Amino acid sequence: NTYLNNIEKILLSYTSMNSYNLCGFKYYVNYVLKVDSFEENFITLIGNLFHYVLEHSYDSDFRYDVYFDGYLKDKDLSIKEIYLINKLKGILEKEIEIIKDNDKLTSFHDRLFERSVTIPIKNSLVESYFTGKIDKILYYKEINNTYFSIVDYKTGSFDSNLNNMKYGIGMQLATYLYLIIKGEIFESPIFAGMYFQKVLLGNVSYDGRKSYLDKLKDNLKLVGYSTDNVDVLEEFDHTYENSSLIHSMKTTEKGFSRYSKVLSDEDVFNIFKYTENIINDTLINISNAKFDINPKKVGGKDLACKYCKYRDLCYKKEDDYINLSQVDNLDFLGGDINA
Repeated sequence: NTYLNNIEKILLSYTSMNSYNLCGFKYYVNYVLKVDSFEENFITLIGNLFHYVLEHSYDSDFRYDVYFDGYLKDKDLSIKEIYLINKLKGILEKEIEIIKDNDKLTSFHDRLFERSVTIPIKNSLVESYFTGKIDKILYYKEINNTYFSIVDYKTGSFDSNLNNMKYGIGMQLATYLYLIIKGEIFESPIFAGMYFQKVLLGNVSYDGRKSYLDKLKDNLKLVGYSTDNVDVLEEFDHTYENSSLIHSMKTTEKGFSRYSKVLSDEDVFNIFKYTENIINDTLINISNAKFDINPKKVGGKDLACKYCKYRDLCYKKEDDYINLSQVDNLDFLGGDINA
């Protein structure tokens, strides 16, 4: 195998795994041929800036202007870009105030920021690892147990739904769960939730119904999956019955509302195991140099080629598409999924 003779190890991440499972050729061009050398553009600059300031927002010496302006001091920006950044500066500052004010609604006051985890993966063909960096882990220790929640900041669009993980696609939150459990970050970890948090907002205007501040609070609500254990959930979100922290989290006389995404302990274990299997299978396929042109469509929607940088290189034909069925729930995981 010529491919194996030329590599020393495979370092797989959520992004590269997602790329492979969307299309094997896309992974090959990007991660084997390395055609696309990374260059920071204005969009990635904003994302990195927001992550940097949020990472340090709980530092004992944190001063907003110092960290925000300090990150930009060596950047070559146009007048238009400076104007946009100055508008965003005020929004992010207010968001950090809201995030810190929400601390009084939770018992999870311990935090890990930008936590990197690398897991060695047994692979008979080549040395292999799965790696990732988690934006924020909130946790709460009680005797021998550690309750944790995952928060991933988003400055762009995202889909919090895990349904497509059936095909190894859209598994970011699931891979973070895997890294925390497999990486043994905590002794006796107990899942409370895993969420995205949108921190780069569009225009928020006053419409007479909600104030600008209330709209910011709504947009900062956590989007994802929570535990169905109300004792654990109440520690994470004191307002869970009509949540001020979690999007669509609400209870009724019959229990959780139909819009609340909740997972049992069994569900969480099944997600962990399914993720582990997807990682192992993906690494085996990469080790065997399976880099076919096989872009995926799910429910007729093209997930692979629409924004692909390499669509002019692959000369794909309609027959190359892999058509996958739309997934509407997590039943494929097995067990008692009710999400």
